[in-house]
Amino acid sequence: MIAFCLGTFSGLTQKPHAKLDQEKWEDLKETVEYSEKIEKKELEEPADFDDTTDTAPTRSNTNLPDLSGLGYILIAIVILALILAIIFLVKQSNKTASVAVKRKQATSIEEAEDDLPDVELTDLFQDQVNKGEWRLALRVKFLMILQDLIDQNHIVWLKRKTNQQFVTEIKDTSIRITFSMLTGTFDHVWYGEETLNEVQFSATIAELDKLHNKLNEGK
Repeated sequence: MIAFCLGTFSGLTQKPHAKLDQEKWEDLKETVEYSEKIEKKELEEPADFDDTTDTAPTRSNTNLPDLSGLGYILIAIVILALILAIIFLVKQSNKTASVAVKRKQATSIEEAEDDLPDVELTDLFQDQVNKGEWRLALRVKFLMILQDLIDQNHIVWLKRKTNQQFVTEIKDTSIRITFSMLTGTFDHVWYGEETLNEVQFSATIAELDKLHNKLNEGK
C-alpha cells in the first residue's frame, strides 16, 4: 500500500515536470523558427533589391532594337551616298582624263576619222573655211560634235559605226533629238553630195555650235 502510494505520488510529481518541459520545448522551437524566418527574410531582402536594380537596365534595353534599326538605316544611307559620290567622281575623272591628254592637230579629214578621240580639229576646220570648202568644213565641224559626245561619254567611237548608231547610243533625250536632227541635215549634204553655199553653211554651223555649247555646259 505504501509502495503504491509512493508510486502514485512519484507519477503525479513527474507529470507536471514533463508537461512543463514539453511547453518549454515548444516555445523554444517556435522562437528558433521565428528567428530563422527573420534571418532568412533579411537575407532575401538585398536579393529583392538587386533584382529591382537588375530589371531597370533590362527595361531600358527594350528600346535598343528600335534605335539600332534606325542606326542601320542611317548607316545604309551614308554608305549609299558614299557609293554614289565615288561613282560620280570616277565618271568626272574619266571625262577629265579623256580630254586632258594633249591632242595633236589633224592635217586631213582621213587622219581625223582614223584617230578622232586623239586629234585636235580647230586648225583643220579653219583651213577649210578659209578655202571656202563649205562641205569639207561642215564635215570637220560634225566630227568636232562627235568628239564632244565622246568626251562626255554619250557615245563610244568606232569608225565603222553609222551616224544613226551614234544617235541610238545617246541616253539623254534632249541631246539625242537635237543630234538626230543635225545628223539628218549633215547626211543630206555630205552623203547626198549636195552643194552648200556660205549662207547655208553658216546657218548649219550655228546649230552645231548650239549643240557644242550645250554639251560643254558646266565643263
